[in-house]
Amino acid sequence: QEIKYDGKAHSLTIKEELPEEISIHYINNGKISAGRHKVTAIILAGPNYEIAAKLEATLSIYYEVSYETLSGIEVARNYHSWLETNLEGKGDEAFEFKGWYLDPNYEYELPEKYMLEGHTKIYGKYELNVDIVLKDKEVTYDGKIHSLELEGKIPLGYKVEYLNNGQSEAGEYIISALLINESSEKEVYRITGKLTILKK
Repeated sequence: QEIKYDGKAHSLTIKEELPEEISIHYINNGKISAGRHKVTAIILAGPNYEIAAKLEATLSIYYEVSYETLSGIEVARNYHSWLETNLEGKGDEAFEFKGWYLDPNYEYELPEKYMLEGHTKIYGKYELNVDIVLKDKEVTYDGKIHSLELEGKIPLGYKVEYLNNGQSEAGEYIISALLINESSEKEVYRITGKLTILKK
């Protein structure tokens, strides 16, 4: 059952008529705060009130909540400034909107944007939606500087920075390409490749 928060206590009850010799004991019923509350009904029967059955249901008390968005990538960042006007993830082509979640670990996907778990935030899951690669490269030593270069389309509003790129001596080098948000100057994604310079 779903009930909008009103500051009053709400409960779940079994509405079917039961024989007089059967009684019901509720656990975790009568909730006021917003959240998804698991209510248990214990069915007691017989002269000694033995447990005949146990039923469980969810009481959801909801209210409008504030929004927070997390990217489902290695380096998670928040995008508060444009979230309210871009609830579908539009406005940042680097990320694809996947859905609203109750918790940042994404265990429960919400069917709509006004749901709740005893706290006042829901999370929008976004995944990186770019096709970029950093291919390995092998060259023979010639005294010149060699580098790896990112291939693919860089999304609007982002730039690429390299770590450990531009090598001239023989050896193996791990090069990192960082995708940087130009507005926040924060890294949102990185990939690595190997540059090998063979001895002549």
